Amino acid sequence: FLHDPSAVTYVVAPELFTTVAWPVRVETMGLSRGKTWACLGDTDDPAPAAWQGRPTVRVATDVAGERVAALVSERLSAA
Repeated sequence: FLHDPSAVTYVVAPELFTTVAWPVRVETMGLSRGKTWACLGDTDDPAPAAWQGRPTVRVATDVAGERVAALVSERLSAA
C-alpha cells in the first residue's frame, strides 16, 4: 500500500482518484482513537447531530492503483 505517496500523487494527478465530499470526525479517545468517521448520508437524518457544523472534506473512495504505483515508480526512478 502506498499511503503517503498516494497523498502526494493526489496533488499531482487527482484524476487517478474518485472522491466524495463528506463531513468527517476524528475519534480522539478509546480503542478507535485516530479513526476517521465520515457521515455517509446513509441514515434518514442527512446531518446527524455529531456531524452538524462540520466542514466537508474530500474522501477518496476509489483509486486507479496500478496507475498510481506506476507514476510513483516512474518519479522515484527518474534521474
